[in-house]
Amino acid sequence: MNRCLLIFTVLLQLFTCCISDVLAAKNFSDPWHLDCQEPTADFKGNHGKEYSFESIRDCKLLGFSGSIENMGPDFMHWLEVDPSFDIRKKVEVIRTDGASNFDLELIEYRDSGHGMMKIYYDSKVISEKRSFFLKSDSRSIKASGDAKYTISEIFELSLEEKASNTLNFKVKKFVKIKKPTIAPASLFKSEVKKGMRKDIKLTATRYIKQLSLIL
Repeated sequence: MNRCLLIFTVLLQLFTCCISDVLAAKNFSDPWHLDCQEPTADFKGNHGKEYSFESIRDCKLLGFSGSIENMGPDFMHWLEVDPSFDIRKKVEVIRTDGASNFDLELIEYRDSGHGMMKIYYDSKVISEKRSFFLKSDSRSIKASGDAKYTISEIFELSLEEKASNTLNFKVKKFVKIKKPTIAPASLFKSEVKKGMRKDIKLTATRYIKQLSLIL
């Protein structure tokens, strides 16, 4: 009897988990339909123990009916209220067309899953009529655990209206990581790429969810 109850409890937990995932996916994609490629992560070379990697996540947001023109201020507001970010300096650049670009000194607080990180970025937010671009280039990184091996990071987010009701979305990270002396190179590269594929997928999900509230 106890064994049957245990099996039923496990099945119920699995069912509840699956239903939650489905509901989360529905809320996440509504009103958009997401067409995403599998995330990629590639080893780009090394100089001694300094190894470089790049990860990318490409998506199409189908059913998009809004506009990304001049979304810079709304995106900036999110950065200002999100506790994961701290804007230390903001310079607004008004273009001749009246739209605003921003130069930022930005701090991101991140739980990497293998250590806490505090990343100091020089960032640019560029908003055009049919495109949006964010680039954050790290100046310094303070981290704990295995995350302390991260030397630098460049993060890019881009949006572009290419066709009617379709928005191209891309996030990209380029990181430099110090390989621990005791780690075999092949195993180190394999594990980093695996972790970066997971990270860029989660990062894309986070930004798309936020964009669904802005746009």
